[in-house]
Amino acid sequence: MIDENHLIKSGLVPGVPTRFLGPSLVPTITRSYGGEGVDNTGNKVPIPPNSFLAMKGPIIDVSIMMADQVAIHLPEKERMSISGHGLIDTGATSTCIDDAVAQKLGLKPVDVISISTPSHASSKANAYPVKVFVNSLNTGIDVPKAIGAQLGNQGIIALLGRNF
Repeated sequence: MIDENHLIKSGLVPGVPTRFLGPSLVPTITRSYGGEGVDNTGNKVPIPPNSFLAMKGPIIDVSIMMADQVAIHLPEKERMSISGHGLIDTGATSTCIDDAVAQKLGLKPVDVISISTPSHASSKANAYPVKVFVNSLNTGIDVPKAIGAQLGNQGIIALLGRNF
């Protein structure tokens, strides 16, 4: 049994990358929200965290790279990653990556998948084998069939669905 006082003394307290949930420690994803905007007179104004979260959603810093099963066949110098923001979307079944990121990484589609969203009829999209690296956790997760989508105009490179 883990003593909660030991956690506090060791620095493992809520708000840090771990939290106490009984006998085990579970990593949490941390991200600071907030920013600056411009008011109607052109002055910079702070955006409070709750407003920023409402405007942008739960965003984390990620890096997209080739999945391990693809990268292992390439020389180290040909392996690259692209970093940016990922939006956590618990309503999405699948993880998506920006098509432009897939092209820059030189990814080849492994499948063509039929997709539909609440706002669009069914359409076809390429699926790519990628690894999504969560920078704050120093951990990457292979997603064998991340769906290619137009995400750049939303300021994100990945939409992290339930298969992430």
